[in-house]
Amino acid sequence: QAGGVYRLGDAEILVCGPKQWDYEKENDRSIVLRISCGDVSVLLTGDAEFEAEAAMAASDLPLKSDVLVAGHHGSAASSSGLFLDAVKPAWVIVSCGKDNAYGHPAPETLARLRLAGAAIYRTDLQGEIILESDGTAVRFMQPPLPEETEVSPTPEYRYVVNEKSMKFHLPDCPGVSQMLPENRRNTDESREELIAQGYAPCGSCKP
Repeated sequence: QAGGVYRLGDAEILVCGPKQWDYEKENDRSIVLRISCGDVSVLLTGDAEFEAEAAMAASDLPLKSDVLVAGHHGSAASSSGLFLDAVKPAWVIVSCGKDNAYGHPAPETLARLRLAGAAIYRTDLQGEIILESDGTAVRFMQPPLPEETEVSPTPEYRYVVNEKSMKFHLPDCPGVSQMLPENRRNTDESREELIAQGYAPCGSCKP
């Protein structure tokens, strides 16, 4: 339950979310943990998205953390400006696969992280991210990414098709991350070709 506290050695683990269990999106039911040891804290957000983030930001639980592991692999539907303002991270780790099919991290998410003033680490560009702390300071084993190299992977396809809903999306559309794998198909077909096959463009990303 949110507000629950557990201890592991000198560390305290606070459950910050979910604030409720009836979110429509399963991602918003992710367990969110704030791990603190001494003066240092790390926030692990799982796949939590905007709705869950807003509920946590409105709660009286402490969210401010030195290190944030960005929600949902840097999805466009996570790491809102409201949430980042509550967390105020000095460092953000984005855990995502190299050349992943979802286009994570989303360019708009990276822009929000930069605007928040956080140094960014990415597993798709830097591999395993290792940090150490003695409870008073944080030390990373590698430097953060220079801002000029902060680019999102470019998918090698034009659209993502949902075979069930018969809609097609841009690769970085938030709706893509909600698709079941069995309903998803990546394609380099043109917009006209997809429409001719009976697919409709997504109303959100407007491909």
